[in-house]
Amino acid sequence: MSDEFDDAEDEEEFDEGEDEGGEDDESPPKSGFGLKKLLLFVILPLVVLLGGGIGAAWFFGVFDTLFGEAEEVVAEGEEGGGPGYFYEMDEILVSMGAAGQKSSFLKMRISLELEKKADEVRVKAVLPRIIGFGAG
Repeated sequence: MSDEFDDAEDEEEFDEGEDEGGEDDESPPKSGFGLKKLLLFVILPLVVLLGGGIGAAWFFGVFDTLFGEAEEVVAEGEEGGGPGYFYEMDEILVSMGAAGQKSSFLKMRISLELEKKADEVRVKAVLPRIIGFGAG
């Protein structure tokens, strides 16, 4: 019986403690996650979308006209005076198969764009290093 009496006193003390705090019994309890939910579900997605939009705009060159980079590219193209010189290399035949498998080959024709015809001499000097990648 004394246990029931002690429980009743504890409940009264608990009820009295709420009244002393000045809180209204009618107001709903606060969840405590309001700011966290706002950050997680509103602000964070907005930051991600804004960053993605700016990145996409930069990738597609929207900001190039704002910073004058497009004018520099055009100016560099005009200095060249037209298309460069093309050096046609011989055809290259590469075996793609391994031992014991069906033979397959890759046939390539490569042309190098050079700024001027005089660069052809330099390319011919290093041509054995370019073509001899598989030998040795």
